[in-house]
Amino acid sequence: ESDGITFNPTLNGEGELRNSDLVNALGGALCGTLLERTKNDPERETVAELATSYNNVFSARLNLWHGMLGATRDGRPFTDAELTHYQERLNAADEAAHEQASGASQEAVLRAQAAVDHKTLAEHGLLFDDQMVQVVDRLVGNLLDGKPTLLVGDKGIAKTQAAKFVAGLWDAEKEPIII
Repeated sequence: ESDGITFNPTLNGEGELRNSDLVNALGGALCGTLLERTKNDPERETVAELATSYNNVFSARLNLWHGMLGATRDGRPFTDAELTHYQERLNAADEAAHEQASGASQEAVLRAQAAVDHKTLAEHGLLFDDQMVQVVDRLVGNLLDGKPTLLVGDKGIAKTQAAKFVAGLWDAEKEPIII
């Protein structure tokens, strides 16, 4: 509160805080404070460019997942040529982001990553760190191969959200069945 950040979440009827409420309340407050503090920041442009690069990496990964599931939905195999095409785009975006980050301060890199994390949390309900990317890769691969998937782990680690995310990639109009 001394920094101007106010966090006052409300609990649902069961006395729990919903993840989306947490993201919006805490993430939004922190993001707003960071934006306010960076208005006159000389690294503001660098942070914005880095955030764009990190968004490009996520978009390339999302395009890969869409391509894989689109092929399966169309009843055809996802070809090696398609995989190569999407992987080349993902690698190019990743290399560009790494190159840009290498010339920036650590703080600028962290602020750009935080901005992208906030955006993906708000849009998809997930933080796409390396572990979550691996989980989604496995879920998409299993769906591609027609294999059932069992997600096991502690309460609150985004198992259901990951399953809903991948189900949404498959068919955004249809509500997934979670058992």
